[in-house]
Amino acid sequence: MQFAQNSDRIPKNDNTNDSLSREVEQLREQLKVSEIFDPVTGLPNRAQFLERYGAEFRRAVRFDHALSVVMIRIRGYDHLLANRGEEAVEKVMCSLATMCEAASRTGIDIPARYDIAELAVVLPETPLAHALLFTDRLRDLVSRTPITLDSGMVRLGVRMAADTIIPDDKGPQDSIARARRTL
Repeated sequence: MQFAQNSDRIPKNDNTNDSLSREVEQLREQLKVSEIFDPVTGLPNRAQFLERYGAEFRRAVRFDHALSVVMIRIRGYDHLLANRGEEAVEKVMCSLATMCEAASRTGIDIPARYDIAELAVVLPETPLAHALLFTDRLRDLVSRTPITLDSGMVRLGVRMAADTIIPDDKGPQDSIARARRTL
């Protein structure tokens, strides 16, 4: 048994292995974060949004509570991309994400990156009338907040649509689809 004879030569406390183990663990954590959050805005990504909205949908149906969603799209996204570039668009999306978080109820509402030019916010315990108040609050914030880019200031335009779940909904995708149709 040559292996047994030489096994005492294997270092017992190899710092290299410890270092590699820590590095692998850090990479796993980074991967986990990248699977949940949008790298540009720092908001939950679409997959995480759909998962969390699904959980809120099931809870709202079970307890017969209101649940709304707001879809937010940048006006002139293609024009902005063509004339100012990808870096400018990313800065605009980050600014819009910050404004969404500011208009949201901390720890209750769920703002997320839904699409390349679109954000979404889940509003638990919120009927449509209050979801519309949220859109007014966010629209006001957006209109008062110019965004500074390397190429100058830009005023952001957004389109928003709100929808609330109804008894016929089979899942959260129904209210998302209704809201997106009105964008």
